[in-house]
Formats: sequence, C-alpha cells, structure tokens
Amino acid sequence: MVGDRLIHGTMGAAVTLFSSIFFLAVPVVGLLTPFAPLLGGGVSGWLWGKNKTDSARLGALSGAIASIVFTPFLLLAFAFAVFDSGAGFFLLLLLTMIGSGYLIGLSALGGAVGFALNDSEATQPEPDQDTTTSSYDKYDTIEVLQQRYVAGELTEEAYERKVEQVMETNRSENEIAGTEYTVNKK
Repeated sequence: MVGDRLIHGTMGAAVTLFSSIFFLAVPVVGLLTPFAPLLGGGVSGWLWGKNKTDSARLGALSGAIASIVFTPFLLLAFAFAVFDSGAGFFLLLLLTMIGSGYLIGLSALGGAVGFALNDSEATQPEPDQDTTTSSYDKYDTIEVLQQRYVAGELTEEAYERKVEQVMETNRSENEIAGTEYTVNKK
C-alpha cells in the first residue's frame, strides 16, 4: 500500500518535472509551465483513484517529491547563512519555501482533479448498459460483500448467492442483506 503510494507519487513528480522542462523547451506552450504541478498531481490522483482525499494527499506527495529539486537552493541558503548573515539567506529560504508550497499545493489540487477524472470514467455506463444503475454501484456492492465474506460475516454459500443477486438485479448490498445475515462460525 505504502509502496504503491510512493510509486504513484514518484510518477506524478516525474510528470511534473518532465512536463515543466517540456513546457519551457517549446516556446508555444511555455506559458503552461506554472501548471506542470497540476498535471503531475493529476496523474498521481488519477492512478490512485480510490477517493478524493487520498488522491489529493497523493498529489501533495507528488509535489513534495518534485520539490526536492529545490534542495540545492536550500543548501545554498544555508551556505549564505554560514558565510553571510545578510538578507540573502532569508530571501533564498523564503523563495525555497514558497516554491515548495506552490508545488505541493498545486499538486494536491491536481490529485483531486485526477481523482474526479478517474471517477467520472468509472461511473460512465456503457452505451448498451441500463443507465438507471451504473456499473460502479454494482462494483461497490460486490466489494462490500467480499469484505464481509473475508471478515467471516458471510458463509461461502451466502456470499455466492448475494453476488448472483447483485449481478442479476443491480440491487445494493443493504437491500440484498434483508433478513439474511449469516455469521460464519470459525
């Protein structure tokens, strides 16, 4: 779980850095450079896609990883502090903090946007599918049933029967549970 977050966060940071380099290199799209963290965070949030809060956090992680680029400036600020206690240290430190905050904040926003894009794709019904109930609701219901089965709240037979009912009728898990709440004794 943590490994997946780190991988997705690193991928978002790489998208941020490479897209900003690309935006700077191509004169026509150079004005999009400030939005590179939004794109990187969006990629992280879209890849994660579990919920909006976690996707935004993952976008922020992506921005934090991308802000490591500012580390040399931070070291330079500390070098100023050692050799010269003038305004150079504070200015460089302030710019580094503002730049990191900008990257993290815009990447977090991108993570939430990425989740919204991923979520809208997941909830779009197929053209030949009944549009009264989306496949996303069916997927959620089956996931809840799987969790109840793993937790020992349902026997294997009850689990299979309820999954069949969901697939046939598109009813939610609460409607299917009804009076049948079978506890699996271990």
